[in-house]
Amino acid sequence: FCAAMSLRYGWVLLCAVQAAPPPPEKDHVLQLMRKRVDKNSDGLITLEELTQFGMAMRGTDEQDDAINLMHFDTNGDARVSWNELKGVISEEDDPAFKETEAQWHQLFLESDMDKDGSLDASEADNFMSPENPRFVEISAMHTLKAGDRNGDGKLAIDEIFDDQADEEHHEEFRSLDGNGDGFLDPVEIGHMLSHSSATRASMAELVQKADTDGDGKLSLDEIDKSFEALIPLKVVTQYFHQDSPHGDEL
Repeated sequence: FCAAMSLRYGWVLLCAVQAAPPPPEKDHVLQLMRKRVDKNSDGLITLEELTQFGMAMRGTDEQDDAINLMHFDTNGDARVSWNELKGVISEEDDPAFKETEAQWHQLFLESDMDKDGSLDASEADNFMSPENPRFVEISAMHTLKAGDRNGDGKLAIDEIFDDQADEEHHEEFRSLDGNGDGFLDPVEIGHMLSHSSATRASMAELVQKADTDGDGKLSLDEIDKSFEALIPLKVVTQYFHQDSPHGDEL
């Protein structure tokens, strides 16, 4: 977590904008594309294959979420009760949590599959999974309540970064602002919190940059020739850098 659950998932933008790894080398990216992304080995890489690869890369982060939830385990029994979770978050003096407490509690109860009143690591993974629609819905509501200072039901960039946004923050914000109106509405916030939606959108930008013949797929030759245009894309350094989980397998 950045500080507490509310910060880790409510203010996900603040956590996401951080020092990026160095740009990957072309040969490394081409090898990853050929060996890990092109699942059917037909020499053409689809958006679906790229999205699946991205989700596999993010899977490590999702496993970490369950481990991190154990930080709320104040009595050391390797399980997290609602009172433990609520107690730690309440210490952060989070008004947004107080407003969404009933929804979080209901999600907690739904995630407690064995109904013992606490979450083990597996149940915690479901509770905080960005692929869980309920988690995304409640997180979006929480995020909006945490940042919407003027009460208009959406977030402006200054409500997130307190007038300290640099160009990278603006770029991140624009990529999330699907309708381009300069605000994040609840649906856009939900997309931000959903790994699959965010990953697919990032990969779609990569395809658009490199798909020179317009067939909706990428050949290794297209990636090779378009590589300089791909390097500035955050998705390239995020998923294809040398220290990625698949990097040492090549």
